[in-house]
Amino acid sequence: QPDPNLPKAEGAQMVATRGEQLGVVTNWPPSLEAALQRWGTISPKAPCLTTMDTNGKPLYVLTYGKKVIRRLCSLSL
Repeated sequence: QPDPNLPKAEGAQMVATRGEQLGVVTNWPPSLEAALQRWGTISPKAPCLTTMDTNGKPLYVLTYGKKVIRRLCSLSL
């Protein structure tokens, strides 16, 4: 028996749908690190990680290009 004090759901009920079939990709990078390296060289200005303040405004955006540079610098130490 559901609790009568619980709030009632709002809006329409969601239903899962089946999307299109994904194609098989044969040129996947061998590791996550290799994928980040590739993405960093292809799209260096694409956001990789964003930190938010308590109001939901972005504080800092780490791009793939910055991530790759930091990774390469840490490897050379």
